[in-house]
Amino acid sequence: MKRTIETIIGSAYVLADRPALGGVAALNWVAGKINILKEDLTVYDPTGADAAYDGDIYVIRFDIKNITRLSFRISKRDISKYCFVARRAATKRDVTITMPAAPVIGETYGVSLIDPHDREVVYNGRKIHTYVARTAVQADLTDALVLKINGDPTSFVTASNAADDLNLVANDGVQFLSEKDRFHSFLVSNTDSLVGAVITENTAHDPGAGTFDEVTNLEFNYDLGYKGHLNRVIYEDTPDRYADAACEYAQFVIEHDNAGSDTVSNDSNHGSPLVTVVALKYNGTGAAAFKTAIEIYMDLALDSNQG
Repeated sequence: MKRTIETIIGSAYVLADRPALGGVAALNWVAGKINILKEDLTVYDPTGADAAYDGDIYVIRFDIKNITRLSFRISKRDISKYCFVARRAATKRDVTITMPAAPVIGETYGVSLIDPHDREVVYNGRKIHTYVARTAVQADLTDALVLKINGDPTSFVTASNAADDLNLVANDGVQFLSEKDRFHSFLVSNTDSLVGAVITENTAHDPGAGTFDEVTNLEFNYDLGYKGHLNRVIYEDTPDRYADAACEYAQFVIEHDNAGSDTVSNDSNHGSPLVTVVALKYNGTGAAAFKTAIEIYMDLALDSNQG
């Protein structure tokens, strides 16, 4: 089912920091700040005066060009799904392959590597690196394979000598707009005389969650997809971008207005659910407080079926 998505990317949430709305003067309201407003456009105080509030809310952000932007109206009774995605750091796959202690001179040794992300895996995503041993020294064989692998201009791993064994670490990849993974993954198998060697995974591959790459792609898709042009070739970028390359984010996904919505998706001819996505810097001010506030509003402490 198609969804109409509103994306709010913020740097901080502090209950006391608010815009000049509802007859209340602005306080510490600078670009990137977000807050939660009630229907009358006053700030929602979940642990204070508004603990029993049952009306609608908005998420609001102060934009770069002195514009205050509201999310979709969120009604508690219409919330069908809620998901909190904690920030998780991305990691590169790192493996070590044991090398023969005494290579046989004249014997061919090698490794086979596959990049499962490569759409042309048969041509570009499969690499077989081999070397004919010239000495019976383990370090010489490892160093030769390191040179072979790192000398390949299209290699998707970086090789090194780790105590005379072969260490492989995934390279950064070219990220597509439809993907959130910025690192190559890779599969490794032994060929020829390395059959039976031990492959030790030092670090598993993980694309992470709330990374800058993921959040900026989310913002890009919002700017140029549901709320703008679908042609991403002509409109490659937008002038104002809120995702910060130096930060990672906690994410809050709220699907609401699921039944009887009069909102029509740009790429369908029927009503579509509204989804409000809030990405808030996990290492900034207020990600935990925002989580508490939005979950109190949805009564998650009382109703475990929400989310």
